[in-house]
Amino acid sequence: MTFKAKNLKNIFIYISLISIAFSAFVTASLNTRNVYGQDAPPTPTPIPTLTPTPPITTPTPTATPTPSTIVTGTVNMMVGSEIIEVIEVKNSSDELLANARITVTVNDPDIASIRILDTTINDQVVVEGRVLVAQAGVNGQKAFVISALLGGPTTIDFEALPENGDQTMLVTETLSLEVLQLQAVIQSDLILGEAPLAVQFFDRSLGKIDKRVWKFEDDDSVTTDRNPLHTFTDTGIFDVSLEIESAFSIGTITSAATTTICVTPSDVGLPGVIFGTVIDPDRNKPLSGVDMLLISESATKRVRTQRDGLYRFEGILPGTLNFNICKGPLYECIFEEFTFDGASLIKNFQMERKDFSNP
Repeated sequence: MTFKAKNLKNIFIYISLISIAFSAFVTASLNTRNVYGQDAPPTPTPIPTLTPTPPITTPTPTATPTPSTIVTGTVNMMVGSEIIEVIEVKNSSDELLANARITVTVNDPDIASIRILDTTINDQVVVEGRVLVAQAGVNGQKAFVISALLGGPTTIDFEALPENGDQTMLVTETLSLEVLQLQAVIQSDLILGEAPLAVQFFDRSLGKIDKRVWKFEDDDSVTTDRNPLHTFTDTGIFDVSLEIESAFSIGTITSAATTTICVTPSDVGLPGVIFGTVIDPDRNKPLSGVDMLLISESATKRVRTQRDGLYRFEGILPGTLNFNICKGPLYECIFEEFTFDGASLIKNFQMERKDFSNP
């Protein structure tokens, strides 16, 4: 029957499928046997290694460290003066940069010079004081001393680099410097003489002079001549002063100088100088700190001997002089009178020690 045949055919297909499955099972079992006939352990499933993913962070914006030096305006100085200029190196966030390198260039070294106030091992002079290379401290600061030599304008360049030397971060600032030169100087052909005494004065002042005034103490006269000739008719010691003015960008500056003229009577003679030494004869050594009083008809003068025992009296007019010389309680005082005829006199003294053995 068709129905049966159809059933037998299905049975046959089922048996064939079971045979194929059994053969596959047997083959798989043989492949899983080891050399000893034992079942092989199953191959472990590998555990994946997890690579940690870095956290996602939002970067904090930072300022570019661009150095800058705080140098502004114009500095005015007088010839012979010095100032201290402190340089600070900062970044754009106004933070001081430690150990920054500062290069300084004076563009006219005849007018001004510059030196480092406190040098360190990293500081160096590159070209005879004109160019300096200095390292700022941990506070980002460096101090320089500027000296004014001659009158005139000049500039000083400051270059700053961070410690890593990145040239892209180089910044330059310029300091303008104006050295004001004004110094009154008096010169004369005579400083002493007998009355009437004619003295030629010369104005040797330094700088640009817009105005000058001479003043003479003997007769209270005034002149604006550059090199006046003045005659002293009275006797005595008189001051002569010179005051000059000059207009600069910062305003008017004045300078003054004074000299002294000594005028003596014609029958007295010119003043002279008395000098010498004071020694201890017992020890054959000079005595310092000795009080010496010189009394004359015109004046009284006091000096004290120096370390080498030297003394000096100046401007002593001829006449009768009295010396009073003392040094503490250990030495006998000296009192001496003599006549001085002017010019120069060398006079030495010996101070004897007091004898305390005989009360």
